[in-house]
Amino acid sequence: MSTQTQRASITSALFMNPQSIALFLSIFAILQLCASSALAAAAPSAAQTQRSPAAKTPVAKTRQAPAERPAFGKLLAEHAGAIVQVKYVLRIKGPKGPDRSSDAEASGVMIDPSGLLLVSNANLGMSELMRRMGSSQGLSANATELRVLIGDDTEGLPAQLVARDTELDLSWVKIDDPKERKFEALDLSASAEPQPGDTLVLLSRTAQFLGHAPVAVEAQVAGRTDRPHPLILVDGTGGLHGAPAFTLAGKLAGVSVLQFPDEESHLHSTAPSPGMILTAEELRRATARAKEQASRTAAHEASERAEEKKLESSGAGAAAPPDAGPGR
Repeated sequence: MSTQTQRASITSALFMNPQSIALFLSIFAILQLCASSALAAAAPSAAQTQRSPAAKTPVAKTRQAPAERPAFGKLLAEHAGAIVQVKYVLRIKGPKGPDRSSDAEASGVMIDPSGLLLVSNANLGMSELMRRMGSSQGLSANATELRVLIGDDTEGLPAQLVARDTELDLSWVKIDDPKERKFEALDLSASAEPQPGDTLVLLSRTAQFLGHAPVAVEAQVAGRTDRPHPLILVDGTGGLHGAPAFTLAGKLAGVSVLQFPDEESHLHSTAPSPGMILTAEELRRATARAKEQASRTAAHEASERAEEKKLESSGAGAAAPPDAGPGR
């Protein structure tokens, strides 16, 4: 393949996926702040480190026999309503220079009818690599002003980030006021453990300029590992992160995630970089922890609001600034 063709392919992949666009925006904003802090020399290597996993991820190829193709359409028909879009404003803060902000969007999946959804942490501009880069340079990235778009909705419902697990590349977002509405959601308990050679189908949505159309991407299981987390290794995820992966029988295998080696494991290697899917079992455990964290945070905030009202009504003046509470 010529260099020109490769560049065109990479450019197409970036702008077809809202996940890639959000990741690109967050990297770009951080590198700009690095430059303003006299760290421009380190910025290219950081950007190259971020791009390399995506560049090495092979595109999922079509292998399944034509007789099994209807499974793709069936999965889209059954679960497209649970695949949503999250619009947000990514805010980057640094020790020097003005704060930066940019509009972005990411694909997510509804996992509870009450309005709880799952999004890749990297797609919200807060990947593990971003955290490492930011902590060493005094930078922070946060997704704010979240709105969840369901189906053909273009306005979105206001939502909040209620929990996140940076190591697993997961964020949990909750719609603020569902108004007793029950949303179409995935059943995390209806899962399976695929074996090497099995075909998986990942579901996501395209970027806004393609109408947020639901899409199915094929991947083939290459193996499994328990390091650094229980992961299903596949031949590629089409650049999708935070996308649910199903077997052809319609069982949930897990969700695609973005993982980076730690500093001790970051050695030069010519081994291919496979796509990674966090197992459904690990996803259930992580979601249970996230719900507990969100519940504690909500109770803490409610207690603080009650205390503030009590102080105001007694004329004691404004309450002291609240503690940060459980980490998000």
